Amino acid sequence: MRRLTPRNNDQLLFDGLPWVARAQEEHDAFAELLRSRGVEVLLLSDLLTEALNSGAARMQGIAAAVDDRRLGLPLAQELSAYLRSLDPASLARVLTAGMTFTELPSSTQADVSLVRRMHHAADFVIEPLPNLVFTRDSSIWIGPE
Repeated sequence: MRRLTPRNNDQLLFDGLPWVARAQEEHDAFAELLRSRGVEVLLLSDLLTEALNSGAARMQGIAAAVDDRRLGLPLAQELSAYLRSLDPASLARVLTAGMTFTELPSSTQADVSLVRRMHHAADFVIEPLPNLVFTRDSSIWIGPE
């Protein structure tokens, strides 16, 4: 949510800019309330980090995030190599929060990439997953009721 700007909030499915610190406080309070009532709270970031310890899951996550048709093969290959070098927690953050062109590591191919030069520095080279931050359905029904 910290990546939301007036320029990208519509694209990321938000009506406006949320108060990020307050949203985090409310999330933490809700998770703690659930825990206090005996509910096991699983955080997606922890589960994804755990999954990315698997080589196959890492490769699949990176392949899904890096679009070589949009980025061009040289930039896509460098970006994929960079993502493969990240530890599971850092890779999980990039896969969920995205990565801007400014955050790309400096290298020969990436610096001279026409695709990179065509984009604003704050544009995403890897798009974030905005649907992870809010729920579409407010309830779940299990069983006959």
